[in-house]
Amino acid sequence: MNWRGHLVLSVKAALAAGLAWLLVQPLWGFADDYPYYAPLGAVIAVTSTVAGSVRESLQGLVAIAVGAVISLAALRTPLPVAAEIALVVLVGTAVSGWHRFGNKAGWVPITALFVLIIGQGDAVDYAFGYLGLVGLGAAVGIGLNVAFPPLALSAMADSVRRLRALLADQLDDLAEGLLSEEALTPDQWRQRQRALRPTAEEMQRVVGHATEARRANWRAKRWDETAEWRYQQARALQHVAFLIEDLTALVVDQEHAERQRVALGPRLRPHAAHALQEMAEVLRVVDGDEKPDQQLYVADEAVNKLVDELRDERVRSDSDLFAAGTVVAGVRRALASLAPERLRDEIPSDW
Repeated sequence: MNWRGHLVLSVKAALAAGLAWLLVQPLWGFADDYPYYAPLGAVIAVTSTVAGSVRESLQGLVAIAVGAVISLAALRTPLPVAAEIALVVLVGTAVSGWHRFGNKAGWVPITALFVLIIGQGDAVDYAFGYLGLVGLGAAVGIGLNVAFPPLALSAMADSVRRLRALLADQLDDLAEGLLSEEALTPDQWRQRQRALRPTAEEMQRVVGHATEARRANWRAKRWDETAEWRYQQARALQHVAFLIEDLTALVVDQEHAERQRVALGPRLRPHAAHALQEMAEVLRVVDGDEKPDQQLYVADEAVNKLVDELRDERVRSDSDLFAAGTVVAGVRRALASLAPERLRDEIPSDW
């Protein structure tokens, strides 16, 4: 989550807790003795999506109910207090392993202990009061999230931007290596190999979060067009990331000084480097609202030049140059993925 989104979430949690506290003040009985359980329920209900708010509130309430049942059952045994404590912790911790509790699993043994120790002598009333006040606070938190639902589009845009920059830097590193006067050693190539997968996986997680944020969100329809555009960007970039990762691995493995037969060789390396540099510029230009048309055509021309040189090299050397062809195909497919839909037919995905 970006800092702006986290700050908004913090403000909503604070507001929900304050409202829940005010709401519970006129009540009497258990609510008068334990009013702080209502703000607690409000805090657990305020999450970064409406759907997540409902889900986590239900998980918390079910965990409380299950913990209370475990404790009430333990109180019916003739065991001493120490044994009862050990028993409810044992059973509560074991039951909390059920995946349906999500990140509220720890509430099962905690609630069981609360009911057992704090609710001694009136455990049933304590359990119902605890559940009711947390539920009241959760309702306040859910209501606040429904009134001011987040969309998470800014976080998705930031994530896409970070991955674009990383991929462009990786392509530049490969191009600089290919432009070296002599073929690099395996260690020198490995120093130019960036870890792309963590950033790509993080973007995928943020996109999934943004997708959930649209559920039960009255603001989502207004931003449908922007959201869909962001999703298309992210999907295309995910595909490009896989292609560049494969391309990087191929160059690192097939174009080093210790191989007798390299993928490209001295004649093709400069042309491949130029194509990679132009594709890196496409990644930078395509970010935001800029029109990438001109840079896509420039990159496509650079790939065409590489294809021409590759064909000439095949005739001169009578070699199949399969690895070099794979490099070309990878660049072509990446460019086709980055091209807007209106240009897809003009930017071929093969050679």
